[in-house]
Amino acid sequence: MRTCGECKACCTVMAVVEIDKAADTTCKHVCNEPNAAGGCGIYETRPEPCKDFVCMWLHDDGKIFRHMERPDKVGIMFDVTHTNGEGQCLVARATRPGAFNEVAGKKLIERLSKHVAVILMENATAMRQLIGPEAIVKKVKQLADYNRRNAKP
Repeated sequence: MRTCGECKACCTVMAVVEIDKAADTTCKHVCNEPNAAGGCGIYETRPEPCKDFVCMWLHDDGKIFRHMERPDKVGIMFDVTHTNGEGQCLVARATRPGAFNEVAGKKLIERLSKHVAVILMENATAMRQLIGPEAIVKKVKQLADYNRRNAKP
């Protein structure tokens, strides 16, 4: 099993309401001492969103992500979003500006998007793009449209 080591990507990208942490800002609980928890100063008492979060690189056994594709190194953190039980998409969150346009980031996204839909998010509010195999992207868009039309106010 992989460990976070020096990576603190999720501690920057994620928004965590329970500790008043905005997306795309470094958490006030990050410490500079790398450990299995990535330097989280409240690891043992961290809130549920942090406990429940699944970084794809961390939980991968090397079949999808290479060692050098750790989020802090490649500049992109991946997690999974479920679409109403109908499938899932990878969510690619840039951990630094321009990461999607860097050589390593482009190659990684290109490789993954051949097999699965990938949502690219430059930050919490900008550059949302959906890429991947045409049939999968079409289905995801249809589900998203359906969910928007049927959302309760």
